[in-house]
Amino acid sequence: MEKIEWLVFTCRACRRVIKLPPAMAGGSVVCPFCRTKVTVPKDAVVIEEPATHNTIPQSREQETSTNFRGRGREEWEVGNRPIGGDLSFKDRLASTTQPVLQPDAPGSEMRRANFKRRKLQEVQGDFDEPDESRRRRRHRRSHNKGTEFAHTFVRGLVIAVILMAGVAAWMGWKLYQQKQKPVQLPTYTQVKPPAPADGPDGPPLETRSMADYGPALKDTIQRFTSAKSVDDILPLIRDRERLEPKIRAFYSATNPWRPLEIRNKLDKDETFAVDGNFIVLTLTLANFDTAPISLERKGESFLVDWESFTGYGELSWSELKEKRPREPVLMRAVIDRSISTDYYNGPFSDAEAWRCYQIHDLGSQHLLSAYAAKGSPVDVKIRQHLKPMPAPANGLDRTMTVIRVRYPEESKGPHQVEITEFLEDGWVFRPDK
Repeated sequence: MEKIEWLVFTCRACRRVIKLPPAMAGGSVVCPFCRTKVTVPKDAVVIEEPATHNTIPQSREQETSTNFRGRGREEWEVGNRPIGGDLSFKDRLASTTQPVLQPDAPGSEMRRANFKRRKLQEVQGDFDEPDESRRRRRHRRSHNKGTEFAHTFVRGLVIAVILMAGVAAWMGWKLYQQKQKPVQLPTYTQVKPPAPADGPDGPPLETRSMADYGPALKDTIQRFTSAKSVDDILPLIRDRERLEPKIRAFYSATNPWRPLEIRNKLDKDETFAVDGNFIVLTLTLANFDTAPISLERKGESFLVDWESFTGYGELSWSELKEKRPREPVLMRAVIDRSISTDYYNGPFSDAEAWRCYQIHDLGSQHLLSAYAAKGSPVDVKIRQHLKPMPAPANGLDRTMTVIRVRYPEESKGPHQVEITEFLEDGWVFRPDK
């Protein structure tokens, strides 16, 4: 009878016997029992079997337990004991007559097999049926589930459409009812504001057009800006008796009066503001600098408010910083407020008690830090009249005011003053207002 050679060795993981062709000696295989990758020993035992025999002969049962380990056991054993444990299990496996391997035996191997079967039955009850029958049943089950889902989706969609149609109908009915109700329109009685009373100089400027007083206004401005000397401007000054000594003292050899060249056309398109008997407009100089000018109406003519035009105060800015008066003095100042103007030091170190502003002249040649007690009438009025500046000076608020300032007793420098009184918004000071 024809013989077939088999290379026989024991899996180091599950301790079961593996048969392979001799050509695979020295290679690697996956154990068919435990799926562990093992190396085939080169010196494994080689046996011969008849060609029709597919199992290990019963006559080699004793040889299995002693010789199948091969001569190269030093690669996978520690001493004389295999890593996986005793090889007696292999001897028991060779015989199916032992009670532990019976189908209903209480052994651990059968318990594990039965446990796997029960788990498969719970998950997939038809696992032991023929493949075709199981495939058809699964197909019918999946088809039924898909059909059931489609029917459920259609039902939900129909219900949603019905609900939306009901809501739309209800809203349309409510709208229709509202349209049927007559609308009661409120009635208004037009009340004409009382006409401003005429003053000693005639009707208020707000009620007159530029064509009425434009020529007189233009004449005064042109005569004032083109005057050659102080004597020429004095007839054009408001409150001349009080200001003439100040004007003559203000203009000297070091600070002479000079005529001004302006670009204003002073026609009906000129932009100006009317405040009672005062007209305020901005002069554009030859070098494109600007200078605000205020004029008071006197009868049919106008007089220039020289103090607001020059920013005159009881002291000049240089005299203010030099003398440091303890008593309040009147100053015409531009007040700025922004984060960059905050400076708390010396007698004004408490930022919770004081609010810091910056005051300066029209040309910003003299800058001072000015303080007002937070919440005081002065602080409230200043914040009411501050106006945001356009770009690029974003974040800066500014106003032109007539104020009184003083230096505190504990002041040690010329650049910190206290604002004691807010007199006027703008540089025209009218004590009788």
